[in-house]
Amino acid sequence: MRWVHWIFAVLTLGPLVVWGLAIAGTMILGFWFGCRIDEGGSHPCDVWGRDVGDAAVIMGLYAAWGPLIVGPISFGFGFLWAIFAIACRILRKRRS
Repeated sequence: MRWVHWIFAVLTLGPLVVWGLAIAGTMILGFWFGCRIDEGGSHPCDVWGRDVGDAAVIMGLYAAWGPLIVGPISFGFGFLWAIFAIACRILRKRRS
């Protein structure tokens, strides 16, 4: 049953980690490389000779609107994980 807890941990915390990486990536592109990132559209963004403007806009949108996606998913899987953990504890107490 330990592997089920690992799966729930990844499903609960994974989206939060990806969202945090999107925030960090957006900040790095904006502050260190001087890229303009907004919801209005794609702007040229040169990073080491490559234009990453489209990727920067997508990352910025996910960083800004991520809680609307990440929140319910992480909360839902966390809630299911709590129910599963309580059920496992109750079954373990009944067996012993």
